[in-house]
Amino acid sequence: MTKWFKVEGQTVYAAPGCTMYVSNYNVNNESFYSNGTYGIYFGGASCNYLYGLPKTAGVRTVYDVSAEEFASYVPALAEAGVSIFGGCCGTDEHTIAALKEALANVILKVPARGETDLLPCATERDVFLLQPDASYAEVFPCDDDLEDALAEAEPGELIAVSIETEEDLAAFSDCQYAVANPLCILCDDASLLERTLRCYQGRALYEGALPDDALLPLAQKYGLIF
Repeated sequence: MTKWFKVEGQTVYAAPGCTMYVSNYNVNNESFYSNGTYGIYFGGASCNYLYGLPKTAGVRTVYDVSAEEFASYVPALAEAGVSIFGGCCGTDEHTIAALKEALANVILKVPARGETDLLPCATERDVFLLQPDASYAEVFPCDDDLEDALAEAEPGELIAVSIETEEDLAAFSDCQYAVANPLCILCDDASLLERTLRCYQGRALYEGALPDDALLPLAQKYGLIF
């Protein structure tokens, strides 16, 4: 565990290989890195860290941190304000099980106390706090022009994609990495919607005709906002 610095009186920590997101919306969403190993991003409240630092063994990349050590960082990270935990490269069912066990004994802080009336939407790299009445200007079809449309979207503007077929899902999957704006997914097929959320590396809003009993499990599993 590396102690980073203090944020408004709190000591913030970063675990090895960790990119940490701390609730603090008064620092203009700046990213900080130290030799590419540790990072802190102000704008959310989650921690998704590697299974130690990667090493090479022949042609394989290996991680030599035990599941117990991986989970041992939970108390300090929770104390720093992290309330959503996950694993990245090198983790498996054993590390996630250890993480779950460690979290059973931790009292999580409520993130972003001053922002609870806003919708916390996220891409793979950025967090956006949207007004409850936020709306999109247009719907991007999932066709050959989708990647260009995503790249040309006005920064910070809520965008929407329509997922109606398997081909739409495949097209979106191919270029979801290019999503840099808060995203709303339009879809009336629960199976397609879940598979879209599974491939999307962010937290999306939903608009469509699916009933609450179909959407609630997706909200719990993928953070879908509806």
